[in-house]
Amino acid sequence: MPLVLVDTDEMMEAVDAIRNEIALSKIDRGFITTELNILTSHLNKDKEEVLWLPMKRQNKILDEYASVLGEANSFPLSYLKTKTNLAEVVKKRQLFMFFAKHCLNGVVSLKNVGNFCGGKKHDIVCYSANTLLERLQTKDEETMIEVKKGIEALVLNKMSLGRLLQIKEVKRLL
Repeated sequence: MPLVLVDTDEMMEAVDAIRNEIALSKIDRGFITTELNILTSHLNKDKEEVLWLPMKRQNKILDEYASVLGEANSFPLSYLKTKTNLAEVVKKRQLFMFFAKHCLNGVVSLKNVGNFCGGKKHDIVCYSANTLLERLQTKDEETMIEVKKGIEALVLNKMSLGRLLQIKEVKRLL
């Protein structure tokens, strides 16, 4: 079933119309009114709701990002999927998770990023991204070069940088 985004105002009008129909009918109002109240509370929230893409599409996007970042920083896709804890492999995996978390936020779930990276859990993705950010904050030369290469490769391939450019350590690299 294709994902269809609906304007919040249109949805609120539909909720009101359903409430009016319920008021005029003789059906059990309890369950439906509760469901409409839940829907209304979601529509009234100020926070951004995340609608995930289908799993196959998420994996395709992750494959594209992995190939671009791998090519830019000279590491094979197998580095991401292996379960080894060799420092070189871990650093490349952290680099990918950093980019996936910040560039694909709201498009690909952290759980799926972890699954893509050899079955890691979402908290490992967050920890890895934060570890790389700490290395950027300490001005680790190797990390700064890798992140800059990754950004350049993504821009060259016209891929989204998402919220990546909002991080002050990344802004300094540009």
